[in-house]
Amino acid sequence: MLIELHCHTNHSDGIPTVKQLIAKTERELGGVAITDHNTFSGYQAARKLKPKCLLIPGIEVTCRHPEGTAHVMALGVEELKVKAFCALDELIDDARARGGIIINVHPFGGFSRNGFNDVRSAKKFDAIEILNGNTLPSGNKKAAVLARQAKKPAVAGSDAHRLQDVGKFACLIDAKSVDDVLKSIKKGKVILPDKQTSTLPLLTAKMKRQIKRKLRLMGG
Repeated sequence: MLIELHCHTNHSDGIPTVKQLIAKTERELGGVAITDHNTFSGYQAARKLKPKCLLIPGIEVTCRHPEGTAHVMALGVEELKVKAFCALDELIDDARARGGIIINVHPFGGFSRNGFNDVRSAKKFDAIEILNGNTLPSGNKKAAVLARQAKKPAVAGSDAHRLQDVGKFACLIDAKSVDDVLKSIKKGKVILPDKQTSTLPLLTAKMKRQIKRKLRLMGG
């Protein structure tokens, strides 16, 4: 089935509501991982809807990085002991102890979205996102090289912050359960979409949010 492994709702910095995201997934995809920033509340709200699609628990955690911070995605976990700004090793240990996997997302994302892009760190992950919907093709090519150097499986994700972007970079995975998805990712049995990428959707969404915040502050 087609599965979106990386997307956001309005429970973090995304625009879509949980209901909108689930409705689109049920129409167009087979499954989705809601990976809001530093919160499981989007996933928890989706679970209450009892969706017909496969719902994968997930989160995108802000970790400490030698140059500041970096985003790391955990799939297959519904809660974590660690919090935002934890160390990478702390997150890895916590997630794996709960049966989850850790994915290195947009390691060469640019625009303050860089991740863990050295080989030593990359080897700690279960998979590397080499096709990110909001990363320039040059950054994704570097991520693909990193995955080969670290000998890690590759995945793709739309990194959707807008409803229309959900599913654009979905992966094709032979799976019927969350456990099937996690096992397929770890074994490298994921078919990636053949598409180009751009940072334009993310930048546009950020600009719209900044304008809305300024209007609220101005009483507009």
